[in-house]
Amino acid sequence: NPATLAWKKYEKEKGNLTSLSNNFTFSLLADPVSPEKILWIGTNGGGLNRFDIATKSFTHFTDNDGLPNNVVYGVLSDGANQLWLSTNRGLSRFDPATKKFRNFDVQDGLQANEFNRNAFCKDALGRIYFGGINGLNHFRPEDIHDNPVRPLMAITAIKIKNEYISFQKTNAVISKPSYLSKEVHLNYHDNMITFEFAALEFSMPSKNQYQYKLEGFDKEWINAGNNNSAVYTNLNPGEYEFHVRGSNNDGIWSEQDASIRLFIQPPWYMTWWFTVALILVITGSIYALYRYRLQQATQLLQLRNRIAGDLHDEIGSTLSSISLYGEVVKKMVKNDSAAKGLITKINDSTTNMMEAISDIVWTINTKNDTLDEVISKIRTYAVQRMEALGCEVHFNDLPLVNQYIPDMTQRKNIYLLAKEAVNNAAKYSGCKNLYVDFSKNKQEIVLKIRDDGKGFDPEQVKRGNGLFNMQQRAEAIKGILLIQSTPDKGTEVSLTAPL
Repeated sequence: NPATLAWKKYEKEKGNLTSLSNNFTFSLLADPVSPEKILWIGTNGGGLNRFDIATKSFTHFTDNDGLPNNVVYGVLSDGANQLWLSTNRGLSRFDPATKKFRNFDVQDGLQANEFNRNAFCKDALGRIYFGGINGLNHFRPEDIHDNPVRPLMAITAIKIKNEYISFQKTNAVISKPSYLSKEVHLNYHDNMITFEFAALEFSMPSKNQYQYKLEGFDKEWINAGNNNSAVYTNLNPGEYEFHVRGSNNDGIWSEQDASIRLFIQPPWYMTWWFTVALILVITGSIYALYRYRLQQATQLLQLRNRIAGDLHDEIGSTLSSISLYGEVVKKMVKNDSAAKGLITKINDSTTNMMEAISDIVWTINTKNDTLDEVISKIRTYAVQRMEALGCEVHFNDLPLVNQYIPDMTQRKNIYLLAKEAVNNAAKYSGCKNLYVDFSKNKQEIVLKIRDDGKGFDPEQVKRGNGLFNMQQRAEAIKGILLIQSTPDKGTEVSLTAPL
C-alpha cells in the first residue's frame, strides 16, 4: 500500500484451494477490463492464477483446464481483452470470458515450444513479443485468426483381426470402398474390428482431433485426441452403428459424423430359428411326457378300479358265503359245543376279513380319491360304532380341508388310524360324547378325536398292537401322533400330517 507503506504477503497455503497455487511467480498483469479488481499471475508450476482483490482469493487455471503447461513465464493482454501466455510448451491465448485456451506450438511458426522468463513485452502499437530458447517471436494479435473450415469426415479403412478388408475380394463383407460403405456384416468369430478415419482438412492434419462412439456398446463419446483409429474386440452378436467426428487444427468440429452400421451374425445356437426349434422340442417333450404320465395314471386308475371290483365281487362274495355256511353248520351241530365254538371263531374271522376287505376296496376305489370321502367314511364308522353304545358323536370339518385331494397312502392311513382311535374309545373309554375335528394349519391337516370317558394313565398302560399300528401309520405319512389322556377326564388322539 503506497499510501501507508504497509505490506501484505500472499503465499501458498496447504489445503487451501483459494490461496496462491505456487510461491514462485514469474509475471503479474492487471486485468484489461477490471484492472482495479482482478490481477493475473503467472507461476512456476502452478499455472495461471486469477486474484480477486476484493475477496483476497485466488482461482487456478492449469493444464487440466487446457493450458499447455503449468509453467507460465509471461502474461500480456491484447486489444480484444484476451490474455497471451508464454509457457514451456508453446504460447496460449486465454479468453477470460469463456475461460477457454487456444494453444500454439512450433507447427504454427514458433521459434520453439519452450520460452524464457522475463522475455515478453507489448509495444505502443500493440505488437507482442515473446523470447524463447531459439529466438524471438513477434506478432500482431489481430492478425491471428482461427481456421473456420469445418472438416468433412470419412471412414478410410476397416480391419478385421488386424487385416484390412477390401470390397474387391471374393466374399467381401463390404460391397464398396470403406468411405462409401453404409454397413458391414461379420460372422460371430470375426468380432475384432478396427475402424480408421480422417478429418478431411489439411491445414495442419497433426492437430486434428477426433471423437467416436459405437452405438450399442459405448454409452458416451470417446475422446481420441490425434489418434485416428478405434479398435473393438469381443463384441457380442447384434447390431451396432459406429460414429466418428473430427475437428480442424483450431478445434472447429465437423458438422456431420461419418457412420457405418455393423452387423455381427450370431452362431447357429443363438439364432431365432434355433430358439424357436428348441422351444418347440421342449414343449413337445413336455407334452409327450404329460401324455405318457396321463396315460399311466389312467391305466393305474383303471387297474385300481378293476382290483376293487374283483376284491368286492370275488373275495367279498366268497367270504360272505363262508359266513353263511358257518351259520348253517352251527344250526346243524346244536349239541356239539366244541364244534360250535370253532364255527363261531371261523365266522368272527370271516367277518373281520370281510371288514378288512371292505376297507381295502374303499381305499383302492378311485371314487374315494378326496379328503371329503375320507371324512365321510370316518363319520359313518364313528356313528355306527359309537351310537350303538349310547355315545353321541360330534363331527366338525372345515370346507377348505375338503378341497384337498390326498394320495391313496394318505387316505388309507388317515382312515385306519381314525378307525383305530374310534374303536379304542368304543372298547375302553365308556364315554358319553365323542368329538371328531378336522382342521387345517398352514400346510398341514390336523385330525383330533377326543372323548369324555374315563381316560387312563399313559405311564401304566401297556402299549399293544393298536397303539403301535397307529404310530406306524402316522410315520408312513410323515405325520406326528400325540395321545393325551388323564384318568376321569377323557382321551385325545391328535394327528398332524403335511398336505
